[in-house]
Amino acid sequence: MPNRTQGCRDKNANMRTQLQRIIAKSGLEVWPRLFANLRASRATELAAQHPGHVAAAWLGHSTIVANKHYWQVTEVDFERATRPETASDNARNKATEAKAAQNAAPSLHAEGRIASNGETTRRRKR
Repeated sequence: MPNRTQGCRDKNANMRTQLQRIIAKSGLEVWPRLFANLRASRATELAAQHPGHVAAAWLGHSTIVANKHYWQVTEVDFERATRPETASDNARNKATEAKAAQNAAPSLHAEGRIASNGETTRRRKR
């Protein structure tokens, strides 16, 4: 069991080097910046399955940092963008658009109100 004061790593072990040896022995290509690329790949997978702010929080950074340094466009993204839209895709897109419109609608508790002419009005403090 590791000593809590030393942390979880053995000072004589280099995880990156060991992992690179294992990958090379398996006949696969060793990536440059291995752990950074693994982290970016997982960040991209999480963001594809969950809202971006949730995925970023799980990895311990903001969506701005995730967008700048981690999230990537994948081959699946290109395939999805270039394939013909099916009926289920169309229904899913309409549901997503409706939810986005609902979320973008002004709140009843908003400080400013939107008048029938489209102008924003402010409540007066009493």
